[in-house]
Amino acid sequence: MYGTSSGGTMGTTGEDGPFHRGALLVSLKTIVPYYQQGVRSTSVEPVTPVKSDHLWVMEDFCVYCPIFEVSMLDRRVSGKFCGVAITIGEINADNGGDEDFATMQSEIKARKLHYTGTMDVLKSKPAYGYLDFPNGYPVLQLATRLPDFRFRMYRNNMVHGIVADLELSISDVERRLKNYEYSTPNDLVDELNKALDDAAANIIKFLDIVQYSGPASSTDDVMRQYSTELDQKQLALQKEEMEKIYQQITKKIKSGSTLNLIRTIHKGDNGCETKKGVKIMLAEVRAMTTNLRNLIYKTSEGWPDLVVWLLNGGSRVAYTKIPTAEIIHSVIPEQSGRDCGRVQTVYVKPLKCPKHVNTLATGCYCIAGKIELLLWMGLYRQNSGFENSLPGGLKLRVKDYEMVVKSTVMMLECRVFIYRAKINNIIDNSNVSYVFVRANAMNSVKETKVKQKTSTPVWNQVIRIQRMIFTTTEKLVASPPVALIEVYENELSGKNDLIGRFQIQPILDDRQSFEHAPKLQWYELYKGVELTGQILMSVQLLQVREYGHYELIFPWLKKS
Repeated sequence: MYGTSSGGTMGTTGEDGPFHRGALLVSLKTIVPYYQQGVRSTSVEPVTPVKSDHLWVMEDFCVYCPIFEVSMLDRRVSGKFCGVAITIGEINADNGGDEDFATMQSEIKARKLHYTGTMDVLKSKPAYGYLDFPNGYPVLQLATRLPDFRFRMYRNNMVHGIVADLELSISDVERRLKNYEYSTPNDLVDELNKALDDAAANIIKFLDIVQYSGPASSTDDVMRQYSTELDQKQLALQKEEMEKIYQQITKKIKSGSTLNLIRTIHKGDNGCETKKGVKIMLAEVRAMTTNLRNLIYKTSEGWPDLVVWLLNGGSRVAYTKIPTAEIIHSVIPEQSGRDCGRVQTVYVKPLKCPKHVNTLATGCYCIAGKIELLLWMGLYRQNSGFENSLPGGLKLRVKDYEMVVKSTVMMLECRVFIYRAKINNIIDNSNVSYVFVRANAMNSVKETKVKQKTSTPVWNQVIRIQRMIFTTTEKLVASPPVALIEVYENELSGKNDLIGRFQIQPILDDRQSFEHAPKLQWYELYKGVELTGQILMSVQLLQVREYGHYELIFPWLKKS
């Protein structure tokens, strides 16, 4: 249960807030016999009081969270001094855990190791602020005892991984088909068939793993004791449906209906027919992917969310919630959450937005800050897995329970190539206003020139951001720093109104010449959930190896 304030009150629209207020254990069974569907009477049966120890096994869990970047801080929300903290709601446990774990838990609470502490907010022109970590990246920590519901998360995570891989292949084939980025349509068919082969192999792996909780397994008694009837029926249904989808895939691969359809067409035949075959296969794979996605059950895993907080002084002013299933660790990689041990960028939402004071929370699209972090959650006895999940080259330093991640320093340059945009819903051009693009990357903010507002503004400009960053080549390759692109309308009064924004991962390319700039692509702009336009651009990230001579080689770039 969540509230929108620390007092536990709900919001005006009834939406969940970030403040964990507790948990309610409910058991509900509904039976409607086919011959009594019209019956409206209700009977209630009394039950004996429940004992949590008989319902589930309690386990010791740790959360580790290195903070790599805190930028785009709205100083009206964050103030001049702010910090970042993580919390997770508690579920009361009757029995104690491991003695070493209890010591660690008390140290984390006493020394507030879940919080960076208050830091100075540094200004970056022309807008926003950021935090600097000159002595290494802080690692926030949590320790908590929770019921061991990992078996629910693991199954869904495996299915989600299969779905994500298929969706990635579908979107890649659709893009290549649209932009004619292929030699023959058979190239696209081969890519889809490879995606299906991989999905079939992962389904077999899923079925092999879940067999351990089947009737022939020695863990059957444990599963029966600590899982609900709903868990067992969901597992049975997942296995049955996954087997059906596997049979569909293998039957399709053996018959190769679409593949043979395309390959039997002679080279002299109309190319539209072959494209049509690819579209038919795309529709078939998309239908399979939808069926797989329906097997990711939306029921609660039983754990509270992890909340990343932005604090102004000591007061919580902004947040984002992250489901724990997405960061849970497993020794079997396919069972781990999609964001476990992965560097990701999150945006914190203000608790009280200064711009939308009288607007419902669902109508606020503002960002109070951008945080680049890594999250890892696992059993206390498996905590060595956290260090192994760090990108190569980063070194973990531990001293008396405090943790920090050290790194080498590199000079990086982010080049943002902005050509033009298409803006929706341009109704009245009588009031002269201007539009510009703002690029946020690596704790820095830069803007294009302003252009008179039209539905198709053209900038044809390159923005260059250079920063000395603590990072490694391995981390750059695995997770380049994300850039946030915003398009604003500048009114005569000097007020800036957001038109739309989106985030983009730069293309890594160390070739200095602008001839090797990434190909321009159209990206969609959003203001909240509203699609407000498109922008034609690309972003490149490169390492400046000879920084002292760089401006001597490209003196004309200083003016850009």
